Amino acid sequence: MKNRIVLLLALVGALAAQNWSVRLIPAPPTQFFIEQLWSCAITNTEEEPVDVRLYGWITHEGTEIAHARSNVITIPPGGKRIASADITSIQDEWYDPAYEEVVARRGALPAGVYTYCIRVEDESGAVLAENCREHRGITPSPPKLLAPPNGSKITEPQPTFVWTPPVPPPEGVTYRLRIVEIPEEMTPDEAISAAEPWFEEKGITNTSLQYPMDARPLEEDSEYAWQVTAWVGEFLVGASQTWLFGLKVEIPRLDSCQYYYDEKTGVMWHGIGHGGRVGVRKDSCTYVVTVDGVMYHTDGKTWTTVEMKKEDKCKLFVAKNGLFHFDGTRWVA
Repeated sequence: MKNRIVLLLALVGALAAQNWSVRLIPAPPTQFFIEQLWSCAITNTEEEPVDVRLYGWITHEGTEIAHARSNVITIPPGGKRIASADITSIQDEWYDPAYEEVVARRGALPAGVYTYCIRVEDESGAVLAENCREHRGITPSPPKLLAPPNGSKITEPQPTFVWTPPVPPPEGVTYRLRIVEIPEEMTPDEAISAAEPWFEEKGITNTSLQYPMDARPLEEDSEYAWQVTAWVGEFLVGASQTWLFGLKVEIPRLDSCQYYYDEKTGVMWHGIGHGGRVGVRKDSCTYVVTVDGVMYHTDGKTWTTVEMKKEDKCKLFVAKNGLFHFDGTRWVA
């Protein structure tokens, strides 16, 4: 009689387990991050929510190298996809000593072929579902920066940043470009990690990006650090080295009374005999004629062109840099 009861309980447990399944979500085709072990989809065809624990383990060449058991997770009718946020505590965590240090330092296993498994257990310890999956992990090389060259002084306010993909390039890889101004008290590597980003763009799918026109303008005489990181979903694949660049506006060589307006930077330059940049002040009301025969006016904030019509031909005007007449197309001294 006792044997019959045990057999009956076993059959009931087996029938209950038929209502459950667990599907392991494929890990990114790069390193195997430990948190990826818990990424799975559990199916529950029962009519009530059930509290379960997950038991996970990893093997390499047939030898177990890690295992752990999760906190209690409630699986509603129909099922639930488990993410790292659902794992709030870990019990019975163990690593083979050969892997313990690298996992603690990197959060991931070295490149290699692994089998990872999940077992779904109810509160009594009965197995409701179990599944395993193989992962072939490689460690791609990080992106390499190409342009602007390290330490260069660029003259283009909207430079194009270029880099190489990881090798081999993982499927679904995206890039994050980060640019910071380097504070005097920081090294470039410290700045790229700790300083407030001057510009940052995420989710880039190409290996180049032109600095956007509507982004915060790069400033002359400032030094910037930049870095590109490669990502597959939420997982960091690799980070490039940190390179430096600065912006240097080309100052045209002019006679002492000539003016030149740089449309890219919004800066008015005057001849070398007067020192270079023309400042604007709140109380200024200045008119100048540039070397290309265009008259500009500043209201103390920005420079704007003075529009002329053909019928204004022969009109005279005394600008800051001399007497000019309009010949129908341009101002002539």
